[in-house]
Amino acid sequence: MRSPAVAAMGPVRRIAEQSKMGPGTVVVTGLAAGMISVYLPIICICIAILIGYEAAGIYGMGLCSLGMLATVGATIAINSYSPIANNAAGISELAELGPETRKITSRLDYLGDITASTGKGYTIGSAILTALALFMAFVQFAELDSIDIKNPFVVVGVFIGAIVPMVSAAMIMEAIGKTAWSIVEEIRRQFRETPGLREGKEGASPDPKRCVTIAASSAFKKISAPGQCG
Repeated sequence: MRSPAVAAMGPVRRIAEQSKMGPGTVVVTGLAAGMISVYLPIICICIAILIGYEAAGIYGMGLCSLGMLATVGATIAINSYSPIANNAAGISELAELGPETRKITSRLDYLGDITASTGKGYTIGSAILTALALFMAFVQFAELDSIDIKNPFVVVGVFIGAIVPMVSAAMIMEAIGKTAWSIVEEIRRQFRETPGLREGKEGASPDPKRCVTIAASSAFKKISAPGQCG
């Protein structure tokens, strides 16, 4: 089974830990981490929409979007850092600079990728709030009562419904990664504890039923949470 230390790791370290098994589990774990990361920002946006609407209606939602857009200068700076650091790393590589320089530029490049991802998410969140406020203002001005987008609970429901497939798919992928880890650990245990199995000696046979049992039990146990989420 996967150790508690691995389970307590952050997503980056958890993905790196999966590289011990092979590229397949790294891809699965990375996709799961990226997909499940959408739920928290969406929940925060939904809370901001409800609070702003309850406090001051459409005007309150406009203030929420204005508050996020107030930091647009810092967001643009964060987004601009990534290509600069990336170009610096590329120049140092093409110029065949020393290992110390390459080490510094590589670290700055990694940091640039992280800041760019953070900045883009923040920009998209502020754009959602702004577009929603403008659309609701248009609906109110045009007196289009047939469109229920003015109801913030409808918008929140749409957002929450949109993240359900992402979260469910991420949970399923994480379940696959955990099961694969458990099976690999079981195979390693059999190689370690069964005499002559690693050398392929006659009479030393593996126990495939144990691996099948792990896969079957994990399929039943770990599919319950994504099923409830869906």
